[in-house]
This record gives sequence, C-alpha cells and structure tokens, in this order.
Amino acid sequence: MPDAAERPDLRRAPLSVRIETATREDFEEIAAVLAVAFADDAVHHDMIGAHAHRDRRLWRYFDTLLRATANDRLEVTVARGHDGRILGVSVWQYMPVGHEGEMPGLLPYLSGLVRALGAGNALRALRVQRALQRHRPVDEHWYLPFVGVLPEARRHRIGSTLLGTKLSQLDELGVPGYLYSRSDADRRFFQNFGFGHGAIVGGLPSARPLAMFRPPARRRRN
Repeated sequence: MPDAAERPDLRRAPLSVRIETATREDFEEIAAVLAVAFADDAVHHDMIGAHAHRDRRLWRYFDTLLRATANDRLEVTVARGHDGRILGVSVWQYMPVGHEGEMPGLLPYLSGLVRALGAGNALRALRVQRALQRHRPVDEHWYLPFVGVLPEARRHRIGSTLLGTKLSQLDELGVPGYLYSRSDADRRFFQNFGFGHGAIVGGLPSARPLAMFRPPARRRRN
C-alpha cells in the first residue's frame, strides 16, 4: 500500500458526488478504497488471515486483481467527491454464455498475487476464487464481485446509486445480475434491488457467502 504521505485522504466527509467510469490510472486509488471497504470481510480474511500488514496486502491484492481482469468485459465505476477523491466503487464483469470465469485471467498474474499476498496466501486466494466460481451461472450475466464505499460516505446512498445505475442498464438489456453476499446486512441490501437468495458457497475455510441472482425487471414481472 502507498506510504501514508502518498495515500488518498480517506477521512474527509463528502459534500457531493459524480458517477463516472474509471480508467486504469484510477486503479491504485480504487484498490485503496476497496481495501478499506472490505477490511473486515470474512471472504478476504480466508485469503489473507490476520496478517500484521493486512491493509497493505489487501491493497496490493485488489490492485493486482483489477489489472489481471482489465479487459473489455470489466466495467469499473466510481463515485467522486467534490474534490475528486474516490468515495465509492462498483466493479462488474460481463460473463457470456459458456464463460470460464476470471480464473484464466488470474493465472498469468500469479507472480503478482504472490508478491501481493505471499506464496501461501496467493494459493489460498486462488482456491477461494475457484470455490466462488463453481456457483456462477453458466448463462449470460453480469457479475458484481465488489461494490464498496468508504465508511464515512455510507450515509449518502453512494452504494445504492452505483448499484442502481448498472441495474437499470441490465433491465434495458434484459440481462441478469449475479453476486455473492457476505452478511445478513448485505443480503437485505441486495434484496431491495431484486436479488434473490441462492445457495451457500461452500469450500471456504470460515466464510459462508450466499449466491444471489437477479433476473432483469421484465422477467421478474412475468
């Protein structure tokens, strides 16, 4: 993770936000936001454990993951404050029929994952990703691996705005959405947007995320 003097200032409260598509130049700051947003996430704890430099490792992991999956199927949207800082992020991946998930894209970046997490944790991260991927729909869909907002910005409906913007597009396209939720609070939040409960994802050391699927609006009305 960048030294304190280089890190984005994550403490000041937002006054207003604008939603825009991120670029590769934003990945470092996006990774820092996700590292804070998912600091207590059980799934990532299964990957990294209670490491003394867990925040730095999370930042490196998210930065490596974004770069490993950056292609025309990846869509990263950010919410910026009035001063230009990134306050919230959503990461979506388009999965066509017969997709192979993100694992093929991660393998060439294995050395980067090892540098980010250490050899043992990098292998654990790949095992976790494989377990999550086993529950993925095989039909066309958009997958939401991450939507995260800085703690001090969570009362401004930034997550809802980021999520709602993409889901409106999916409804117009007639394409479903998929994600896995990590907590009861997550599940209630995503249910408000039309996601239904699926199976518990097994094969992880301690986390028990829940697969959630959302048909496009016109299918839900039928």
